[in-house]
Amino acid sequence: MTAALACCLSAQGQQAVKPIDFRSPDGSRFVLVPIPDVPQVHWAIATFAGPADEPHNLPGLAIAVQRASLNGTRQTGSLDPEAEGKALVELDLAYAELLANPGDVERMQRVNTLRQHADSLSDHSIFGRVLAAAPAYAPVIGLRDGVAVLQLTTLASSLQDVGHILIDRRENQVLRGLPAQWMREITARQNAFDNDPLTPVYAELLALAIPDHPAVAAGGRPGRSMPRRTQGLKVWMATQHPNRTVQVLLGNFDPAVAQQVLQQTFTSTQLPAPPPTAQPTLRPIRNQRRSTVIGTGRNMVAMAWTMPDVDDPLVLEAAVRWLQDQAVSPLADKLRRAGHKTATLQCRAPWPMAAEGRGLFLLEVTDPTSIDGLANLLVTACSEIVEKKPSNRSVHSIAMALQRDWTMITADPRWLAAETARSALLWPRSTPRITRRVKFDPVAIQSLLQAVFANQPVIVEAKP
Repeated sequence: MTAALACCLSAQGQQAVKPIDFRSPDGSRFVLVPIPDVPQVHWAIATFAGPADEPHNLPGLAIAVQRASLNGTRQTGSLDPEAEGKALVELDLAYAELLANPGDVERMQRVNTLRQHADSLSDHSIFGRVLAAAPAYAPVIGLRDGVAVLQLTTLASSLQDVGHILIDRRENQVLRGLPAQWMREITARQNAFDNDPLTPVYAELLALAIPDHPAVAAGGRPGRSMPRRTQGLKVWMATQHPNRTVQVLLGNFDPAVAQQVLQQTFTSTQLPAPPPTAQPTLRPIRNQRRSTVIGTGRNMVAMAWTMPDVDDPLVLEAAVRWLQDQAVSPLADKLRRAGHKTATLQCRAPWPMAAEGRGLFLLEVTDPTSIDGLANLLVTACSEIVEKKPSNRSVHSIAMALQRDWTMITADPRWLAAETARSALLWPRSTPRITRRVKFDPVAIQSLLQAVFANQPVIVEAKP
């Protein structure tokens, strides 16, 4: 059997799968996806890991604490919990002093000494060994668009054992190795900031459209602040509380048995109820707002509209793809007819990624030759192209492209579990699904884009 045929058969089998969505007594949301053809069970836990839950001067702390969480807990890995706790506090203070005095040899030596002392009081690898004995393997934490996903693979017979390990990780976290994880994260973010000339453009767009968005306060080049362990634990408890997580189990298991096991395992939590997440104020933009950013190395117009309410995230996905696809987009056609033959389009929505699409509809048009008059052209063109519905042929082309993309995900059960968890977290009112439709209503796409373009955009011109 060829790989293509195997994928096709797998996709056909998934058509009959109906995810089971429920909450356990501790408030955890579970989505069960039983697929007998997948021999193991792939477990994915999605949580938010963005600026809304972080101190404004510590962007990246939410993902740093997640990665530090795999180094064990008070119950798993500590040789002397009281002594280790004191050593970790001293180590945090030493790191903070070193960050405030970079290159200081004496402080560097003190950090190394204290790190070795703290390490001698714990076993960083025992958490992974405990998981392996369950058995559960390949625990990996990934981050995309402000959502972190912990993935691991286990067996149906081990769900209770793995569940107890995950509860221990949630309830008894010490964030062993947090300073090292923080240094890796802040270095990566500084490098990304320095290597992206468009960062000021996106910051300006947000400041113009949603000035109270958490990402605005956390904007600019990541600094040299060092998080205190108490700050890390506060972020950990807020993001890992059961009512803010989605857990997906996908694979070969009896859903009735699995649900019963999970209900009996995830019974309570000692984590305090997290404070309400600050929601940015999304108001329709009535008056056009413009700005120019020099020094980006390119000619680009970036425009953003406040997102309307989205009933179906798949329609939004199709609308974004239809608008930016050079082959079918009427906007691309208008640009070519207006002389912008080298222009390229890119759309993102919602941007920044947020639950229920509470963000912006972002349109970027780059033209190496010139952007003179381009912003006005785009404002007019966007209003004109939604006066009539997309052609059935163009929508079918987009639907097939989206289906091909989804086939790549469904071919990898771990990837599919992670995407299902991520989608369920971001769109809590939508029914979880592991299939993608092959037909879209052109009128639905038209109506959504009409709602987007009904108001004025914020506009930032990027110039070399």
